[in-house]
Amino acid sequence: MPQNYSKHGIEELPVLSIFPLIVPMSSFLGFLAGFGVTDALDIAIVSVLLYLAWSWFRRTKAAFVAIGILILTGIYILARILNLVLTAYIFQGFFAVFLIAIIVIFQEELRHFFERLAVVSLGGRRAPLMVETEELVQTLGELAQERNGALIVLRGRDPIDRHITEGYELDGKISKALLKSIFDPHSEGHDGAVVIGEKRLERFGAYLPLGKDLAQNARLGTRHAAALGLSELTDALCLVVSEERGLISIAKNGELAEVKDLGALRTEVEHFLLEKTPKSSEKPVWARNLREKAGAILLSFGLWFHFVHSSKASLRDYDVPIALHNIPPALSLEAVEPPAVRATLAGPQRNLYLYDAGNLKVHLDLSRAETGELEMILTREFFNLPEGLVLVRTDPPAVKVRLSRKSP
Repeated sequence: MPQNYSKHGIEELPVLSIFPLIVPMSSFLGFLAGFGVTDALDIAIVSVLLYLAWSWFRRTKAAFVAIGILILTGIYILARILNLVLTAYIFQGFFAVFLIAIIVIFQEELRHFFERLAVVSLGGRRAPLMVETEELVQTLGELAQERNGALIVLRGRDPIDRHITEGYELDGKISKALLKSIFDPHSEGHDGAVVIGEKRLERFGAYLPLGKDLAQNARLGTRHAAALGLSELTDALCLVVSEERGLISIAKNGELAEVKDLGALRTEVEHFLLEKTPKSSEKPVWARNLREKAGAILLSFGLWFHFVHSSKASLRDYDVPIALHNIPPALSLEAVEPPAVRATLAGPQRNLYLYDAGNLKVHLDLSRAETGELEMILTREFFNLPEGLVLVRTDPPAVKVRLSRKSP
C-alpha cells in the first residue's frame, strides 16, 4: 500500500541564490522565442518616456533628484534580485511616500514635462522666431539711456501661455516706435512685459511669475524677479532694462546676468535665435544624443527584463538525487529505485534563473519505516524548495525503498 511520509526530522539544506555565470544556450534561445512585438513596443514606449524625462530634468535643478531616484531604484531592484527581503520591504514603503513627495515638490517640473511631451507627441513646433536683432538691441539701448524700465520676452520652444496673466493682445509688427511707446511711463501697460513670438509682438502689459528664491526677489526689482521667474519655468529669453540704474540684464535658464554693452546683448540675442530656430543642416532627431538614447533603451530593457520577462511563469526540469534520513538502527538499506528523479518546477523566470539547483534534493524520512518495500509518492513536502517555486510533477511519481533487518 503506498504511503506518504512527512519531512519531520529532516534538516533542510540552505538555498543559495546567486547569478548564474553562464546562461545556457537553450535559455537564450527560449528568451528569443518568447520576445514578441508587444515586448519590443513596450520597451520602445518606456525608452521614449525615460529619454524625454531625462532630457527635461537635466536642464532643471531637479536633475540631481532624478539621479538620486535612479540610484535608489537600482538599489531596490538589486535587493529584489538578491532576495534581500528586509531591504526590499523598507524600500517599498519608502517609494510609496517618496512618490507623493516628488509630485508635490516638483509639480511645476512635472507639469512642464507633460507639456513638452504633448508638444513632441502632437508634432507641435513653433514657427522660427524672426526678430530684427539690431532694431531690438538699439531700442533696448535707448530705453536704458532714457532710464525707462522695460521687460521683453522672446519665446523659446516651451509653451509659456499658462505662466502669463493679464496683458493685452496686440499681434503687431515689431518696431522701435511701437516698443518705445509701450514702455513710455505714461502708457497703461508699461509696467508689464512684452511677449514676442514668431514674427509678431503678441502681447504687452503681461504679468509673469516671480522667481522662487524669495530672498533674491527682495534684492531685485519686480521686473528682474519676473524675468527670472519665467526663465526658471521655460526656455524663453527675458530682456530687462532697469529704470533705476539704466542697465540691461538677461534672464535665461533660471539665471540673471547683466550685459556689459550692446555688443554683448546683440551676441546673446543672436545666439538665442540661432539656437531656437530649426536649421536644415541639423541632424535628424533619431541621430541626436545617441548616448542618452542608448542609456534610456538599456534602462528600459533592464526594467522590462526584471519586472516583465523575469516575472513570467516558466517550467524547468531538474535531476534531483534522493537523500534518505533517520533509517532505524535495526534496519539496513538494500535499494532505492530510482536513485534520482526528474522534477519539473514552475515559477517566475527570475526565481528559476537565481535558484542554485545543487541544493535541490528529495528528502525522505524513514524514522517510521519497517522491513520490506516501501513506495513513497513524491509531493512538494519532500523537496526543499524556496518560496516562489512550485513542484509540477516528478518522473517517476514515486520512489521505492527496500529495507531489511540487520543480522543479530
